[in-house]
Amino acid sequence: MKSPDLRIRPTRCPAATVFLMYAVFSCAVSVPDLTAAEEPKTSAEDSVAGDAAAAPQDAEFFERRIRPLLAEHCFECHGEQTQKASLRLDSRSSLLRGGDLGPAVIPGDPDGSLLLQAVRYEDLEMPPAGRLSDTKIRLLTEWIRRGAQWPGKSQGHPSPTREAEEITEEDRRHWAFQPIRSLAPPSDDPAEHPIDAFVNRKLAEAGLVPNAAASARVLIRRVWFGLTGLPPTFDELNQWERRLSVSNGRINADEYAAMLTELLSRPAYGEHWARHWLDVVRYAQTNGYERDGYKPYS
Repeated sequence: MKSPDLRIRPTRCPAATVFLMYAVFSCAVSVPDLTAAEEPKTSAEDSVAGDAAAAPQDAEFFERRIRPLLAEHCFECHGEQTQKASLRLDSRSSLLRGGDLGPAVIPGDPDGSLLLQAVRYEDLEMPPAGRLSDTKIRLLTEWIRRGAQWPGKSQGHPSPTREAEEITEEDRRHWAFQPIRSLAPPSDDPAEHPIDAFVNRKLAEAGLVPNAAASARVLIRRVWFGLTGLPPTFDELNQWERRLSVSNGRINADEYAAMLTELLSRPAYGEHWARHWLDVVRYAQTNGYERDGYKPYS
């Protein structure tokens, strides 16, 4: 039996077939190059406006996962009211601008973004109250990897960031910085003290009636708690009630001044009021000694 001839014999390929194969191959090769050539290049500033048209899935991811996370852990120290380290995190423009250490986020580069380095506790440690859960860190990583898009009208923050040492016109208008001027108390008020005359005038303008004068016993307890944080003893209360009381329920002003002088000389006065200031010297450690810093307006 003769075996079949399995040799491949050359055949003629029509010219039209050759041309069609060339066209298909050329398109397959050129399409990626064309796509790469037309891919837009955006700077950090350009991308601020570009995110307003974020993909629906990215917008939902941000609103459901990222915005609540930032609001819970970041806005208190890096929001509209407070910008520690000159850093604000409540808008995309402020994230890209960053603070004292530079931009907080580099879109598309989680590992190069200071925000991720801080929440991972790699060098900086934010938030200082405790490291975020791994799930939340993964969410922030994914958000930055997608381009840190911030959909909607929150691209820029609603009010300008204020520098720490900046003094505004609103600051200058504060009553504490106005020149001292003399004011004559209302002459038609029977109040014993000029301050009471001013208070009574404001109460009258508001249609309010002043409370009745406190009794000596009530006044003594108020002063004791206010200056020492402690109540008077039974004997002290009775003693000063006798000394302060005069006819018609009025208070002896001289004895009242003597009571104040005595309380101001007691150690209890210093102990009570020192507690309001000991945080400045880190006695109570309101935030822990490692970050219980200077209180600028104490």
